[in-house]
Amino acid sequence: MDSAMKEKIRLIIEHYKMNFDETNEKERYKWEAIKCYKDNWNINAPNFALMLTKSFSKAENLLDSFRYYPHKVLLDFANAYPEDVRGLFRILHDETLPLDERLEAFADGFAKWTDELKSKNKEGKEFQSYQDIRAMMVYLTFQYPEKYFFFKSSMYETFKDRIGYIEDKTKSKVNNYNSMCEIILEEANNDIELIEMSKARLDNNCYKDEKLHLLTMDIVYFGYAYDVKELGWLLTWNPANWEWKDFDSWCERTKKGENTVLDGVAKVKNQNLVTMYF
Repeated sequence: MDSAMKEKIRLIIEHYKMNFDETNEKERYKWEAIKCYKDNWNINAPNFALMLTKSFSKAENLLDSFRYYPHKVLLDFANAYPEDVRGLFRILHDETLPLDERLEAFADGFAKWTDELKSKNKEGKEFQSYQDIRAMMVYLTFQYPEKYFFFKSSMYETFKDRIGYIEDKTKSKVNNYNSMCEIILEEANNDIELIEMSKARLDNNCYKDEKLHLLTMDIVYFGYAYDVKELGWLLTWNPANWEWKDFDSWCERTKKGENTVLDGVAKVKNQNLVTMYF
């Protein structure tokens, strides 16, 4: 691994740990959503649409957002064409087939039905399936959380640029993303403190994430949502104008990952301090 990229990943992980409680409060629903899926999924269920609804009942936040409705469309089509949707999930989950081939087949299946709706519609309404790579990687990660990672194109593009990850042009974007996540996973596996922090937050309502894939994806999301240079500060001051009596203790606490320095900015921002990014 490139040493510069490794250091950038380590920096993001350190900031992730510093902000762990806040991040966990916002993102722990992902572990709960996968646990819900695992408790309910049965591809052979007699009532496939009902089973699907229960399985993804906590996944809506991962799937639906402003003008993006894969969760709603998935359930609508499962109620209208339960056996067809069941068949598409069998293909998507078939690990003997190449990933790109499965993604294409699943998306094409939904596109076929939306095309039929468009042809029958006389009011000029637009119909979209919303079953894009982002949505399909949610379905795959729920089924195989020990292998895949949630995917979002903008998240991937931002994070890879921040750590300097170089794509393999012979691979698809999602396969490049998975390769990048494996690199981050390697660093996560080397951080005992990080692993213990993550394990401690997972109660009986959560997927246990033994392979740390969901933790890895959470680190990617954190690195995407928060530019680490906005979270770390190097503080300098003029000792001739102001005596910083506890400077050494602040340094020691910062080395341990405590965010004392961030608290300190508010306390001394008017005391001749100069702040800069590192």
